Amino acid sequence: MNPNKNTAVIPEDTSYLWDIVRKANEGDSDAITKLRDELNGSNADLLISACGDISHQTQMTLLESMFGKQTGFKMVAETTMRQLREEL
Repeated sequence: MNPNKNTAVIPEDTSYLWDIVRKANEGDSDAITKLRDELNGSNADLLISACGDISHQTQMTLLESMFGKQTGFKMVAETTMRQLREEL
């Protein structure tokens, strides 16, 4: 278990969080400050998980750019990556 994991109860209505994210995407400096605060607060896990598994997305993008439709090479590289993660 991650000792730094946020354990706060997340409010039912989180639309205000997505409003902050949207405004931050548009360059609103107040929203960027609020988003930074939320990412350091009790809603960090919610915001992070909503963006998906970045490490998995990165791995898939890397494999696709390196090997395209070469399924065999992709399988070998995926296995190598998994073994490296386990070693680390």
